[in-house]
Amino acid sequence: PEPTRTAVPTPTDAPTPTAGPTPTVNPEYAQKAQAILAGMTVDERIYQLFMVTPEQLIGVSPVTNAYDRSKKAIQSKPVGGLVYASKNIKDRTQLNNLLVNSQKYSKFGLFLAINDATGSVTAPAGTKKIGTLSDIGATADTEKAKSAAEALGKDLLALGFNLNLAPVADIASDASNLGSSSFGS
Repeated sequence: PEPTRTAVPTPTDAPTPTAGPTPTVNPEYAQKAQAILAGMTVDERIYQLFMVTPEQLIGVSPVTNAYDRSKKAIQSKPVGGLVYASKNIKDRTQLNNLLVNSQKYSKFGLFLAINDATGSVTAPAGTKKIGTLSDIGATADTEKAKSAAEALGKDLLALGFNLNLAPVADIASDASNLGSSSFGS
């Protein structure tokens, strides 16, 4: 017998994308970036592509301070950034010393990153918890979400972070299982 054939849907015309604004680069910044890049070795350029945990870079766990061992690791393996977690944070003074010293040891500067969507990871250092993302998303209040994000961003910047790897675009497939990392279903 012949196999049953199913109709193949006809593709619909996709909307034509519109061009966004063309980004402009300050010539002074571009020139400075080119000069830094020209002065880098191939190994330094490769290391700059990576963001790692301080534990991966230094070889001890947990990393809660940045002194001689950190200095040697950051200078011999000049990664582009360090990603911190709650285990790296005891209090505000300790965290500030960790971040300031890590940045000071870097020849090219570091992304000092955390994944903190709600303020709970950095709370021991003084950030305010902004509630769960599901609570924020439940109201569909964009101003509430914006003000929560701005408050957390200011707190993280005051602590010394210059990159937050949050929020992520998690979608809860089951409304009864929203949790803290999803704005909703």
